[in-house]
Amino acid sequence: MQYAEGKVETWMSGVLVEMRVTNRFLTKKAIFDYGKVRRPRTDWILDFQGMICLGADNVWWTAEVENVFVKIKQGQKRAMKDYLLQMNRQLDELVVKVRSDLTKNDRKKLNALLIIDVHARDIIEGFVRDSIMEAEEF
Repeated sequence: MQYAEGKVETWMSGVLVEMRVTNRFLTKKAIFDYGKVRRPRTDWILDFQGMICLGADNVWWTAEVENVFVKIKQGQKRAMKDYLLQMNRQLDELVVKVRSDLTKNDRKKLNALLIIDVHARDIIEGFVRDSIMEAEEF
């Protein structure tokens, strides 16, 4: 077994640097995997730590909403309604997964994501209700 030597401030700074590098790597991997791996989103969630999932999911939600606005500009007037349907399907899948046999940590992670997804869905629901067609309108 190897023990840390020297001043605690020195080796703890090294640990902090490595933690940041690792978190950055895992977050990038989660963002990449979300868009590239063709499997259920609920399985993707179980592959990463909670905060990594929350961050990557928010990145993708933002990109998807921006893409909806692009589609609307291109003439797809139902793009926001279609995205709302997609979000409701994702929420349904999360609820089914939360009700399945999970570890305590996975259940907490899914519950946190479920809360954020409900909030995101409510935002999109508001866009549909208020006929928001451009990002600058809200």
